[in-house]
Amino acid sequence: MKLLETVIDINGNYKWLVQEEIIESPDASEVSVKNLDFNNPKPLPVKKVYKLLDPNLLECQKCHTIVPLNKGITPPYCPKEHGGCGRKSSFSIITPEATTYWKPIPCISTKLEPEETSLLYDIVKLIKQCIVFDNEIEYYILALWCIATWKHEEFDTAPYLHFIGPIESGKTRGLELIDRLAYRPFECARASIASIPRIVDLYHATLTIDEADTMMKNSSEVAMTLKAILKAGYRRGQHYVVADKEDQRKIVSYDVFGFKAFASERMFDTALHSRSIVFWMKEAKPVIKDLKEVEKDFEELRYRLLCYRYENGPPQPYPENEIDLYGRIRELFIPIIRVALDFEYDIKEIVKFANQQKHKQLEHMYSSEYADVISYIYEMENSIDQPNEVTLKDIAEKCALTPQRVGYILRDLDLQTKRMSYGKVVDLLDSNIRNQLNYLYQKFGIGRFSVSDEDEI
Repeated sequence: MKLLETVIDINGNYKWLVQEEIIESPDASEVSVKNLDFNNPKPLPVKKVYKLLDPNLLECQKCHTIVPLNKGITPPYCPKEHGGCGRKSSFSIITPEATTYWKPIPCISTKLEPEETSLLYDIVKLIKQCIVFDNEIEYYILALWCIATWKHEEFDTAPYLHFIGPIESGKTRGLELIDRLAYRPFECARASIASIPRIVDLYHATLTIDEADTMMKNSSEVAMTLKAILKAGYRRGQHYVVADKEDQRKIVSYDVFGFKAFASERMFDTALHSRSIVFWMKEAKPVIKDLKEVEKDFEELRYRLLCYRYENGPPQPYPENEIDLYGRIRELFIPIIRVALDFEYDIKEIVKFANQQKHKQLEHMYSSEYADVISYIYEMENSIDQPNEVTLKDIAEKCALTPQRVGYILRDLDLQTKRMSYGKVVDLLDSNIRNQLNYLYQKFGIGRFSVSDEDEI
């Protein structure tokens, strides 16, 4: 017997969905694989059978009766009131406690069937009512990404989704859709930072992070941990490694590979941006204002996605010789394209979208580096120490750039530097530099020149 998922039955009770392999014997009776007589030379057909079991069940090692765990305490004797033998015994765990960290999957029936191509189009149809994108292909990219999360073990790279836009542009709505359609979605804001790598490692959860630029804008433990998890979790085989708190001579390694999504008002980290499929959001009003109006539709789709996970085979192989994608952008779209082939969707549209993403990434990478440099200068200028100058070396270390790259950015921003014995600096007392910095703070919406104050400038 194989434990699969915590689900809810038609009565709303938490159950464990389990899978058992059954042999169909010639007399039409069914025999569990573990009870099969392997001396029989004739091969018999095997079929998968799904069942729902209560959480917290134990098996007596003497009579093999299944009994419930009573208030978290293992009984010393096999309880007769549950059909047990009444003898002192040891017990093995059949089902653990129900996992309730994400929206439950409704198990409408234990007769799971393979999903047809209509699943993709039904997801897209619902998504279109709930969010507004500029391009038709973006609805399909989001739907295919959500479907791919249900087959995460089939991929070696897991692209991130990044919703970027101003307030009230639909960024959070994008994450809410993922919360209803992705495999084991988990919002980081609901957990301590120490528990997040454990959640991904143990449950292969799909992480979502709202207001990611705010959560990861400084050098706090939360920001640094999230960045490390995101940078390590894009490619299979990379791990997030920390020191063991109880024994500093040991390390703890977490497998944080998996699909992740986040939302922000701007691009805030070039390394994460290069690992992401980006949706540039604009203010718009979807047909469905409150997702509770269509919660039943999402529940039905989650059940169908459950069927897809366990009854459909691996996604189609990536057609290497047919697609003109290379490098990181190719890695990003391999899962999307493989799933699209499963649903007979025209991958030419995906390739076109992927190449557009590549050009936008290059364009916005530079603007993000510029914003990081200006933000750091502003932080230093308004810090307690209020230094008279900022060194290019310090800017480079803070923004994860080379000093040469910082010099290029400063020249492009028309900020002159001075050469000192200890390196080049930006002189914060120079009146020309001050005027240019005030202009740049306004341009990038930094500090007192934030978006909310624009009309007063």
